[in-house]
Amino acid sequence: MITRKRSKFLAAVFVLIALILLAFRSQSAFQGDAFVYFTFQEDELCTEDSGSCDASYDETLEEATAIVSKIALDSPRGTIQTRTGPAKIVYPSGYERFGLKSPADEATIVKHAEATTTPVLVASTLAQQLEEWVPYIAQEPINKVIWQTWHDDPGPLSIPFASWRDRHQEKDSFKRYFVSDAETEQLMTRLSRDLPVLKTTYDSLPRIMQLDYLRTAALFKDGGVYADFDTMCYQPVESWLKLCGDEKHTPGFAVGIDMDLEGDLNFDQVDGRQLLLSDYIWVARKGHPILRDLLRDMTIDSPQWPHEATPGNVSDVRAWTGRVRFTDTVIRHVQKSVKGFSAQKLHGLKEAKMFGDVCVFEIAAFGSGQRKFGNSPETEPGNKRILAKHYFMRSWEK
Repeated sequence: MITRKRSKFLAAVFVLIALILLAFRSQSAFQGDAFVYFTFQEDELCTEDSGSCDASYDETLEEATAIVSKIALDSPRGTIQTRTGPAKIVYPSGYERFGLKSPADEATIVKHAEATTTPVLVASTLAQQLEEWVPYIAQEPINKVIWQTWHDDPGPLSIPFASWRDRHQEKDSFKRYFVSDAETEQLMTRLSRDLPVLKTTYDSLPRIMQLDYLRTAALFKDGGVYADFDTMCYQPVESWLKLCGDEKHTPGFAVGIDMDLEGDLNFDQVDGRQLLLSDYIWVARKGHPILRDLLRDMTIDSPQWPHEATPGNVSDVRAWTGRVRFTDTVIRHVQKSVKGFSAQKLHGLKEAKMFGDVCVFEIAAFGSGQRKFGNSPETEPGNKRILAKHYFMRSWEK
């Protein structure tokens, strides 16, 4: 009897689920376990293979986007993303689609007076090849571009996402470029035209390491600002740089303190470092030696990762392409370029400080709101020392 009742109950549940799916399908979208998929009639809009669309596509897609937005608002934060395929991506207002005006479209061009567009052929070591590919020119201004990546459509994360747009509305301010998962392969292919080893390395890495590698290559090539998707911008980037240098001397690289665990006996439980830097938000002039060294080391070490690292292991990812390697590379560069520098000088930093051409912000700048350090924008809304905040969603760990 119990088995029969349970069978009837399950049958009723399956019927109900089928009806819900049919209802969603009739509205041009349905909700799956983790994604929202758009569904269109092939002869009316887009073919599955070619992605070609007729003129009515945009209007119908707008309706579907509205449905997805409603689903996202009604769902727990972070549980819904949209997946539409390479030809069907909806870009938020204020963002430009990669492939139109992105600096990545000119990935084979080194923009300075003496540059040529010839591929790298002369240099022997990888470090020399990278330096020849993108020479570092300290007098060049930092490219006014903010790079962000995410799965497809921002969905429920629109508030932190939009903050970068809203803080940079001026005509000559930083532009924002959003690269979806569907476009990362294309971007890496373009970036590596002159240096194929970059694409070879990218292809050999697990997905999360690929994204770390891609952001390093993209900003080494073009420069600008990198910001994780789960970050909120509170002050425009122009104001950040004024805290470090002046009109004649801007930093070539800017980064914040993420964690300062000096005197904390449990520091070994946080990646074995007493001090970590903010690999989730940073600024770089193109060709900067820090990114060159980071890209070189990740490329050289990549053949070893299948033997020495586990893709799903958070500590391994951080050590190979994440914040541990990032922190070590920045500190090593400053040690080489600034006489008498040691990492000890970064502990307890109270304001932005220049070390050579590297600006380091105090922990409140990007690492605010952590229980140990305070300075939350929610409790101190007028605190101008808080430039941006990281919400540590850790979607890459899932």
